[in-house]
Formats: sequence, C-alpha cells, structure tokens
Amino acid sequence: MATQFVVEDLGDSHTVSGAKTIALKSIYGKYMAAHEPSHEPNFPYPHYNVTASSTFLWTGATFDV
Repeated sequence: MATQFVVEDLGDSHTVSGAKTIALKSIYGKYMAAHEPSHEPNFPYPHYNVTASSTFLWTGATFDV
C-alpha cells in the first residue's frame, strides 16, 4: 500500500550550507516524521520509527536536502 506525499518547501536550511528544508505532508494532512531508532536487537534490520501521525511541524518532521 502506498501513500502520496506533498513536498513543502520551507526555505533555506540554517544548519547545512546550501541545503533546503522540506516537510513531507501526506494526502491525509499528516506530516512524516523520523524518530531516533529503537534499541531493539533486530540486527541487521533496526526499527527506525518513521511515522506520519502529526498534524503540525516539529523538529522531527523537517528534513534538510
């Protein structure tokens, strides 16, 4: 099952020279966010906690590209 995302351009990044900051918003109005990996012993397939459950932008929901 696939979900479509809209790329929102948030302007120039303040942390990486020459990068843009973006957010990925699903067609359901939720932002994709990345969280710290869990420490579960599932090597070589760690669980990276990527969700699309937030309706507002926060640090984990913005990406520098």
